[in-house]
Amino acid sequence: MYAEVSQDPTDPHRLLPGQFVHGRVLTHDEHDRVILPRRAVQSNTVFVAGPLKNGFRVIEKVPVRIAYSFEGRRPTIDPNENQWVALELGYEPVEGSPVVVSLLDQIVTGMRVRLDRDPELAQELDPVSSDGAGDDEGSTP
Repeated sequence: MYAEVSQDPTDPHRLLPGQFVHGRVLTHDEHDRVILPRRAVQSNTVFVAGPLKNGFRVIEKVPVRIAYSFEGRRPTIDPNENQWVALELGYEPVEGSPVVVSLLDQIVTGMRVRLDRDPELAQELDPVSSDGAGDDEGSTP
């Protein structure tokens, strides 16, 4: 980014040739984008846990493209994360795919995993009680 700065030449705190400033650009993105913790993206790829099958998900490597990065709190996504990336449209994981954000040095494509509190796993293991169907409580013969 290039910016021009007007300053008072008599100001003792003015910028001198060769000096730099750090700045922030506040803007509005006209597109809804997928955002991920910066640490999840490695060499323009992310690991995702694929669809649930037989109680497990299989790790897949998915190519992504970063549109821009930013800093800020997003406690509903990750209360401890502060660095994020927004992905280019059309270069993001399939909607709803769980993205791996930890133990990235131990994850390999094809690995079978189970997620903590996986709602689809609860449904797969006990589809009748998970949806409330078949609940006989309070019924009479």
